[in-house]
Amino acid sequence: MDFAIESLAWEKLTYEEKNHQLFLREKALLAEFLAHGAISQAQHDKSLHDLIEKMGGRGMKRTRWVQKAHLFRADEYICSRCGASCGKPYEICPNCQSEMGKPKYSPSWVDEVEGLSAILEDDW
Repeated sequence: MDFAIESLAWEKLTYEEKNHQLFLREKALLAEFLAHGAISQAQHDKSLHDLIEKMGGRGMKRTRWVQKAHLFRADEYICSRCGASCGKPYEICPNCQSEMGKPKYSPSWVDEVEGLSAILEDDW
């Protein structure tokens, strides 16, 4: 029964989503091989790099960092694919291993100023 439900869910995925799911499965398999000592760290890193090269360029939408600028704290970068938050824009997301494009700017600090203004009851 679970297989039928999973099969129906799979059919509803777009081509890009299917490729991303396959990528995640392959990545998990590599991690499992490494954990059980079936491959070395160097083999894992090479295979993961090759996987990113092959699957990242074909059928997978290129993701980007969404740069969220803040008023009173450091900027954060959010992965557009998995939602992971990082302190700087890496070339590859450490969470989902997506190859990243140019960051997109999101001025979150504007909302923070409005919130501060409401608290202080000032008109800016």
